[in-house]
Order: sequence, then C-alpha cells, then structure tokens
Amino acid sequence: MSAAEVVHHLSACARPISPTGIPGKVMEQLILDVSSNHVEEKMVIESGQLGFTKGKPCLTNLIAFYDCMNVWVDRGRAVDFSKAFSTVS
Repeated sequence: MSAAEVVHHLSACARPISPTGIPGKVMEQLILDVSSNHVEEKMVIESGQLGFTKGKPCLTNLIAFYDCMNVWVDRGRAVDFSKAFSTVS
C-alpha cells in the first residue's frame, strides 16, 4: 500500500472533530466548581453524608455498615435480612 493510499484510508475512517465539545467541557467544569464551592461554603451537605462527595466514597458507607453489623452479631443481636426481601417459593 502506497503512502497516498494509507492517507486516503485514514482520512476515510476518521471522524470530524467538533469544536463545540471544548466550550461544553469548560462550561461543565465551571458549573461544577461554582456548585461545589457553594455546597462546601454553605455546608449544604452534612458531614455524615457518604458517597457522592469529595473524599467520601460509597465504599466508606459500606464499610461503616459492615462494621456496625459485626458489632451487632458479636453482641448476639442477630440480623435477619430475610424479612426485608420477598421470597419466591
């Protein structure tokens, strides 16, 4: 395959680049920064909120729940989740 054929092949496969994506990303970041600053300054979200906040992933909430369940089981307070879910017989 000649160099001209390679260039033609690549140009046929290439998608056009849209410049509207860049202003959209800039606007998205600006809105995120402004709203994040507002939430932090006004303390809209309580400190106990886990997940969907900076530095507090959903995994932290799962670990806290797991630790709580272990304490209950250690104290003899059985946790029966079967009542929370319907069963099919």
